[in-house]
Amino acid sequence: MNKEEDKAVEDFMNEIVDDLGYTPKKRNPAFQKRLTEIRGRNKSLILAGAGILLAILIILHFSAIGNKLSKEDLAPIQGEIGELKERIIALEGVERRLSLLEKRTEKSIQTAAAGARTIATEKRSNADGKIYHTVRKGDTLSSIGKRYGITAQELCKLNGMSLKQTLHLGQKLLVKN
Repeated sequence: MNKEEDKAVEDFMNEIVDDLGYTPKKRNPAFQKRLTEIRGRNKSLILAGAGILLAILIILHFSAIGNKLSKEDLAPIQGEIGELKERIIALEGVERRLSLLEKRTEKSIQTAAAGARTIATEKRSNADGKIYHTVRKGDTLSSIGKRYGITAQELCKLNGMSLKQTLHLGQKLLVKN
């Protein structure tokens, strides 16, 4: 059963390549580990930057009390603080983008797996050897025919319908007799 599911997933991925011209990356444990390390480092950098910023502000506060620094003395430090703030904001943006990318990757993997299960179910034969396809959103006669290696005309002939006939969600079409 597991081999059948693996084959179904592989077939589904090949169909994605054909239909979309896009090859999804396989889930790679090394990639996931690297992504986690990057996110961990970004959090460390943000915390380190915040700590440095806090330390600078404390030093400035206590030194200003004792020495009464002039505005000219503080200008370079304020410039560096501004740069640190910009870097922290940029790192937070990177962290948000990585999080979104991780969510999209997980969603794509779940969608691909669900699609593979659906295709595996659709391709199961009846006792008489016939194979049916259940119409889903976005299906057309030509896309269904392409999926099963037949023309739209052959698909119509198998189902006693015309090329201009409208497909309905959930409709069962005979794709192999």
